[in-house]
Amino acid sequence: MSAIFGVFSWSAAIAEDKAFYSANGYVHIRNVFNSSEAALLSRWVEEIGAWPQSNESKWMHHYEHTVHGARLTRTENIVSYLPQLGRWLMAGKLPSLVGQLLGDDVFLYKEKINYKYPGGAGYAAHQDAPAYKQLSRHLTALVAVERATVANGCLEFAAGRHREGLIGLTEDGILSQEAEASLDFTPCEMEPGDVAVFSSYIPHRSRPNHSGERRALLYLTYNAQREGYLRDEYYRHKRAALKSGQLSLIKHFQGVALSSPEVPDQQPITARVEVTVAGEASALANGQAHAAPTAAPNVLDELRAMFATYGKTMYDSVVTQEEHALQTAALAERAGASDMLVTASLLHDVGHLLLDEHMGNDGFLDHDKQHELAGAAYLAGRFPDEVAGPVRLHVPAKRYLCQARPGYWEALSPASKRSLEVQGGVLSSEEADEFIRRPHAAAAAELRVFDDLGKARAAPTPTLEHFLSGAVMRVLTGRADKNVA
Repeated sequence: MSAIFGVFSWSAAIAEDKAFYSANGYVHIRNVFNSSEAALLSRWVEEIGAWPQSNESKWMHHYEHTVHGARLTRTENIVSYLPQLGRWLMAGKLPSLVGQLLGDDVFLYKEKINYKYPGGAGYAAHQDAPAYKQLSRHLTALVAVERATVANGCLEFAAGRHREGLIGLTEDGILSQEAEASLDFTPCEMEPGDVAVFSSYIPHRSRPNHSGERRALLYLTYNAQREGYLRDEYYRHKRAALKSGQLSLIKHFQGVALSSPEVPDQQPITARVEVTVAGEASALANGQAHAAPTAAPNVLDELRAMFATYGKTMYDSVVTQEEHALQTAALAERAGASDMLVTASLLHDVGHLLLDEHMGNDGFLDHDKQHELAGAAYLAGRFPDEVAGPVRLHVPAKRYLCQARPGYWEALSPASKRSLEVQGGVLSSEEADEFIRRPHAAAAAELRVFDDLGKARAAPTPTLEHFLSGAVMRVLTGRADKNVA
């Protein structure tokens, strides 16, 4: 292998590597960077992660909310502010390697670091090409700065499917549920210094980080030089196109994205959910609507950790967050509700846990941070929309019931009456008629009734584990009845 800033010298296995890439749409090449080089990359990533937020059109930090609090999830537009790294990425062995696979000289088009701290969210199955509409010839080099494993959310590729163009593309720019279910994904576990080069048309995804270690990766996209140097144009366009807190031009991120690490001051703007609470049309979340059976234990562990961390905080002056969740789920179960609705009832306020909202926070009920959207975005990456949909609508369902059901408002707790006002108040009759016609609105109204009743002092309920190993597990493993109201 040549010097760092020279041309990449292929090993004797070049023909085999090229053949593998051609057949599969990606190739994993080990030890492209030696241990000293990998250590230097690691130091640079640490330095970049410590940079302050920039409001001067420089680097771009993005954050997400995890069960451990706000964490840096991505930094991009970095090479101009760390020239040593820029030389590696723009004129070193990487563009030479990518150019030989592409069959053309290349320019760096975009660069980013995805950190994926413990508890960090995954990315729904997608192809990169929809985000690069001005290009026709482009590849991405993935550099492992830290170990990437199944446990901490390595990339998974649908080998060989890059030849089919765009597959099952939704309005959000990701693969449809049906398209994802038809693909076989192979994990690409990597060690520091490894590089994986992949086509912008190969379907890929990554799981949440369920381990205790971070998984930092460099993503470097290159385009054929004949198409021009377009990196500056890309970042100008992206800055203009992105909403605050959004990570990408396609909506594949499965977590709660934040534009700042200061979680309490953020309205939870997610990459995959946009809902109005005033009776206007909502865009339903897309992406992985059903967690794979092998992922079920990880999802359950994630929920256990979340309730262990935040569940003992007070929902109101009478019940804790966990007590309220258990009472709501128990009421649904006793009423004969489906596993989908029991699960939605248990997790309807998971957004409060994600945002660390509770009575110990000043102004918990004075400001509407739209916990239902944060919760629904989190659930949509792990559960069917028969679970996420009612959760998404359970706040406007209270406003609906105040209009549609005589005596409903009078029976609300003082806390619910107070929160109703900051959530927009009672719907008009016309808004109520429009609301109940939405998908999952009837189930949301049913959930809402359980929610309002689930605030009794010391009410006996089954344990959290009863629901996790019962209804929730059946939903995660595809054994639940989907027929909900």
